Amino acid sequence: MKKKNSVLFLIIMMIVLIVGIYVAYDRLYSPSARKAATYLAVHQELDKNDIDALYISTQNHNVVIRPSSDDNIKIVYYQRSDNANETSVASKRFYLTLAERAENLDNLFFHSDKPIDTVTIYLPAEGACSVFVSAIDGTLTVEGVGFAELSFSNAYGALSLAECQGSQLTVDINTGDITVDKCDFIKTDIRTISGTVTVNYLDSVHERDIDISSTYGSLYINGQAVTARDENQQAVTIRQYVYDNPSTSSYLLVRATRSTVSLNGAEDSEEKPAEEPAEEENVSENS
Repeated sequence: MKKKNSVLFLIIMMIVLIVGIYVAYDRLYSPSARKAATYLAVHQELDKNDIDALYISTQNHNVVIRPSSDDNIKIVYYQRSDNANETSVASKRFYLTLAERAENLDNLFFHSDKPIDTVTIYLPAEGACSVFVSAIDGTLTVEGVGFAELSFSNAYGALSLAECQGSQLTVDINTGDITVDKCDFIKTDIRTISGTVTVNYLDSVHERDIDISSTYGSLYINGQAVTARDENQQAVTIRQYVYDNPSTSSYLLVRATRSTVSLNGAEDSEEKPAEEPAEEENVSENS
């Protein structure tokens, strides 16, 4: 009798195991595999002489910009076969609007090799164009590329620039860290509410037009906390820093209240003239 019960128990366990594997496959693996199969790779190639600017608009894609291996502009991304995305070219401007949200196809049983959440742009080293990226939730990563102008606006997401140069850098991020490393932009304009701003320029930060506004953080110039003296002659971290360079007509303006803003340039760490701490209300109005 006991032997029969053991056999019956093993049969039941085998049935449960088979049903469990089927349910896991049908509910987890199979749907993700089917979704991955519906995403098709799109490769677009543009002559650099035909395009002056790229406009990329997305909801939650990550945008990566890299140097091109030739003189053409290449754009690679994934979309569904029944997509609602739009592309157009007008007046030497290329527009890409990714209306679809990128799905997350990773789960315990399935991992997609398709980078469906990423738009990769390859730009030629010479003949730099302007790039404007706007997103709701996504990141922008750029390395070793020159621009006429680079603009990034985002609600949530980080910006990472390395070894880039151009005439103007414009950043407007609600929440996310901003890193500009070994770059050379003539004019820099950064607006953020929450996140660490780190700028490392190859030349002096006092010889470029730099305007940074951040709601949360402290201010560092060349690794040194910028300080001023209060009425009791106590050193306090300033929230507003202004430096004018009459010899080059450049300016450096940083407004911060409680965030971390770090500026580094190819000059010594000698402290430059700084304004006394402004009243909290005035700083908030300027931010």
